[in-house]
Amino acid sequence: MPFLAILPRGWHAAWAGAERFTRFYERPSWDIDEIEIDKKQKVKVSSKTHISNKFYKSVGFHAEIPGREEVPFTIQVVPPISGHHPQLVRPMPRGLVARSDVRVLAWEDPRQIPADGTDFDLSSQVDAVLDDLEHTYQTTGRPAASTIAVCQPVGAVATAVALLEMAKSPAKPSTMVLIAGPWDTRVNATPNNKLVKAVPFDRIERHLKHPIPHGYNILGEGQEVLPGFINAGAFAQDSAAKHLIAAPLGHMTDIIFGNTGAATKHENFYDNYWAFMDIFWAHAKQTIISVFREHEMPRGEFVYRGRRPEFYGMKVDYSAINDVATLIVEAKKDPICPPGQTKAFFRSCPDLPRHMKKYVLMKNVGHYGTFAGSEAEELRQNVILPFIEKHHGERMAQFTPDGAAAHRTAAALSPRQAARAARRKDRVLH
Repeated sequence: MPFLAILPRGWHAAWAGAERFTRFYERPSWDIDEIEIDKKQKVKVSSKTHISNKFYKSVGFHAEIPGREEVPFTIQVVPPISGHHPQLVRPMPRGLVARSDVRVLAWEDPRQIPADGTDFDLSSQVDAVLDDLEHTYQTTGRPAASTIAVCQPVGAVATAVALLEMAKSPAKPSTMVLIAGPWDTRVNATPNNKLVKAVPFDRIERHLKHPIPHGYNILGEGQEVLPGFINAGAFAQDSAAKHLIAAPLGHMTDIIFGNTGAATKHENFYDNYWAFMDIFWAHAKQTIISVFREHEMPRGEFVYRGRRPEFYGMKVDYSAINDVATLIVEAKKDPICPPGQTKAFFRSCPDLPRHMKKYVLMKNVGHYGTFAGSEAEELRQNVILPFIEKHHGERMAQFTPDGAAAHRTAAALSPRQAARAARRKDRVLH
């Protein structure tokens, strides 16, 4: 009888579901050792660590495609610092590496970093993006074709690009892709956006700031953090019916009826989703205040306090971004960063020409569907990569090592642009 045939799989599904709800999820591996091209040719992917320090690693991926003499360009991928490990965005480098080299900023877990008094905040994240972009330029002799910010680091990536534009650096990327991140949370504000402004900060700090406990043989014991399970759990709460009920039941159903492919996809995503990583409290605190309470970046009030002395204490001028083509991606069903919050970035760079701006609203997915899943893969291949290839190709056609041809001359600026450039040059902001 059909019922008897599926009964063993039913027991297996029940036990698998119970085990997945109760297990401790370790930091996942990247698992990008091989990719498939055109659904028929399997190609090996090699990895290399370009930059390594206690806060992050720049992990590079290179597809060893037979007969290809030179990789056309390099793309930087910046994962979120949001309570998940960076491997959550694994579909992004996996989907890009066939057509470019990829470098991913892999953030380290504070639990694995001894507490020695040094902190990692939002400006530190900006420095990491800058360091990796400059290292790409120094080692390849050409700028990165793009930097892709997935969710949380939209502000940090835009800040890094603005600083490179302000410095007229040839290391600036040719393009920037901002995916479903909180640039201006005053736009289409969610209940969480309103709550974080309404509650006094000392109360927020009292509930969210915790030291990593002693006595558990953890390197980072004593480190002050926002526990990853609290932050990521808040995101899960926004879609609780999906992540806590519908997805597990769907997984059990796939096991019962032998849909192994769908079951494996579920396991691959949620093995990353439920693997939590703590957040340095210094980073969480600055993000809460600067991004969600004071909206310093869209207001032009964000002050850089990183390792670059030439910019330290200065307000970042995002209107300086006038030569980096920018693609913004949002999702109509996103409960975490709803439509409009990322798109608002275009108002901060009024001198960026219209032909260098592109906006995509994904209508059938939520937050995580902007970078994971079949529609995200289709977007990567049909929109993101062509956008990068077009604008990077145009820039490289006139690129010179000193960067002179990569930037507009004063004569090419409109009167308004020239006036702004003069003001930027003459003023010193503290």
